[in-house]
Amino acid sequence: MSSPTNRWAARNAALTIQPPQGRRPSGISTSPTFVGRTGPPPSNRPQNPTMARPQHGRTPSTSAMPQLPKTPTARNTRRPSATAAPHAGAAVGYGSTSPTTTTQPAGSDGVTSAGVGAVGGTSSAVQNGVGSESTPLIPRAPRLHTLDGLNKPATTWTEFGVLCRSSVPLSAGLALENALSTINILVVTTLGAEALAVTGNSSLLIMVTGFPLPLALAAAFTTLAAPLYPQPEHRSHIGHILLRTLMLSMVLALSVGIFWWNIGPILRALGQPHDLVEGMVVYMRWAILVLPALGLVETMKSFMQVQNMMAAPPLILLCLLPVHTAIAIYLVHHTSMGAAGAAVATATTLWLDGILIVLFASRTRARECWDGFTSAALRDWGPVLWLAVPGALMFGSELWAFEVIALLAGRLGHVAVAAQAVISTLDNLVAMIPYAISIGIANRVGNLLGFGLRAIKRAKRSVRAGFLLEVLVSGTTGLLVLIFRHQIANFFTSDKKVADEAARAAVFVASYQIFDGLQNVGAACLRAFGRQNVGSIIHFIGYYVVGLPIGAWLGITKGWGLAGLWAGAAIALACTSSAELGVAFSINWEEEVLKVQMREIESDEEEEESEDDA
Repeated sequence: MSSPTNRWAARNAALTIQPPQGRRPSGISTSPTFVGRTGPPPSNRPQNPTMARPQHGRTPSTSAMPQLPKTPTARNTRRPSATAAPHAGAAVGYGSTSPTTTTQPAGSDGVTSAGVGAVGGTSSAVQNGVGSESTPLIPRAPRLHTLDGLNKPATTWTEFGVLCRSSVPLSAGLALENALSTINILVVTTLGAEALAVTGNSSLLIMVTGFPLPLALAAAFTTLAAPLYPQPEHRSHIGHILLRTLMLSMVLALSVGIFWWNIGPILRALGQPHDLVEGMVVYMRWAILVLPALGLVETMKSFMQVQNMMAAPPLILLCLLPVHTAIAIYLVHHTSMGAAGAAVATATTLWLDGILIVLFASRTRARECWDGFTSAALRDWGPVLWLAVPGALMFGSELWAFEVIALLAGRLGHVAVAAQAVISTLDNLVAMIPYAISIGIANRVGNLLGFGLRAIKRAKRSVRAGFLLEVLVSGTTGLLVLIFRHQIANFFTSDKKVADEAARAAVFVASYQIFDGLQNVGAACLRAFGRQNVGSIIHFIGYYVVGLPIGAWLGITKGWGLAGLWAGAAIALACTSSAELGVAFSINWEEEVLKVQMREIESDEEEEESEDDA
C-alpha cells in the first residue's frame, strides 16, 4: 500500500489539472484546447486550515490538510471538477491513480453523449468508505441526459437531422397557439359583425402591445440558460434565471395591464366608433388576465426547450384545445359576457397550459435544473433586462411593421382592406415553420456554446444546417404560394375583386419567403450570442427606414396598390436578412465561448455570495 504522502501527491496532481471555480480569476486562458480559469485562489479572505468545508472547487493548500478528505457530500459535489472536461476537449480518467486524458469515442469534436466527459457509477470502495490506490479520488457522477446527436460525427447532415426533429414539435406548438385565436373567431362569428370586429381588433391590439415582452423575455432566458445545460454543476443556475424571468414577466404584465385598462380614451382619440370602443374596452380589461399566463407559458416553454424537451408543451396544449373550445362556447353564448368571453377562455386555457407544463417539469428530468426558491434568484437582474429590452424592440418592430402595412391599406379602399386580411392570414400561416426552425437553431447553438471550444465545429455545422433547412422550407413554401396564389385567394373570399387584389400581393409574399427564412437564421444566431441589441437596430432600419417608405411610395404614390405595400415588406426582409446573416457569419466563436464562460464565473460568484449571506 502506498504511503499517505504518495496518495496526497496523486490527489494534488488531479486537482491541479482542473481550473479552480471560486471567485473571479486573475486571468482567462484562450488557448485552442482550453478556455477556463487560471491563477491562484483569491486571497481576499483568510484561508483557515481547520475549515472542513471545501470552498467550491478552490484548490486547497497541502499543508492545510493533515488527513484524507471524507467522501464529498451532495452539497460539495454540486460543481465537480470533472466538468471542466468539455472546455478542455477531453475527459479526465477517474479510474486510475493519476489523471489521464481519455479519447472521446463519440462525435468527432470530442463532445461525448454523456454531456460533460466520461461519467459512470460510484465505485464500491468509495461506497464502503475504504480507500485504495485504485479508488477514484472524486466519485463519478451519475449519467446525465444531454443533447441530441452528440454520439454522431459533427457533420452538417447530423445537425440537419437534429434541427428537423426539433422543428416538428415547435411548428406544431405554434400552429396550436394560432388555433386558439381561430377558435375564438369561429365562436364569436355567430354573434354578428360588431362582435367579430371587437374580437378581431382587440386580438390585433393584444398581439401588437402584449406579445413582444413575453417573447423577448423567453428569448433572453434561452440566451442565458442554453449554454448552462451541458454542465451539470451549473444547471441549478438555470432555475435561478427561470425565477428572475418569471418575476420580470409578472411585473411587465402589470404595467401593460394598466395601459390596457385605460385604452378607451386612446381609441376615442383615434376616431374609432363609439360601439366598437365600448366593446374593445370590456374585451381588453378581461384580456389583462392573458398577460401573466402568456409570460408563464412562454418562459416555461423555453425552460423545456433548452433541455431538449420540445414535445411536451405542444402535446399539453393539444389536450387543452377541446377544453378551450367548450369554455369559449359557454362564456360567449351562455353568459352575458358576449365577445369578451373569448378573452376569458384564452386566459383560462393559457393558465392551465402553464400550470400543466410546470407540473410536467417537476415530475421529469427537467427538475435537474431547479434549485428551489433561493436568494440567488433575487440577484443579478441586469443580464435578463439587458437582453429583454432590445429583444422586445426586435420582436416588436417586426410585428408593428406589418400592422403599419394594414393601416396603409386602409387608404387604398375597401377592396384593399379585405385583400389585406387575406394576405395577413396567409403570411401568418407560412411564417410558422421558419420561426420554429429559428427557435431550434437558437437553442442548439446556445447548448453547444456551453461545451466550450471543442464544440465550435459542431455549432458552425448547426448554423449551416439551419441555413439549408430554412432555404429548403422557405423556397418550397414560396413556390407553392406563387403557383397556387389564385386558388388560395379564392379559398378565403368569393369576391372576385378582392381575390384578384390578394393574388397580386401574394406574388411578393412568395418572393420574400427565402428572405424570411434567412432572416430567421440570422436572428436565431443573434439571440444565441446575446446580440439582441444588434438585431433591434437592424430591424428598425430595415423596416422603418428602408422597407415601409418604399412600400408606401410604390403602393400609394405609384399606384401599385396593396402589391406595392407588400413589395416594401419584401425589400425590408431582404435588407434585414442580409445584415443579420452578415453579423452572424462574422462572429468570433472563440470570443463568444469566452463570454459564456465569464457568465458562468459570475453565476458562481453570485451563488457563493448567497451562501455566504445565508
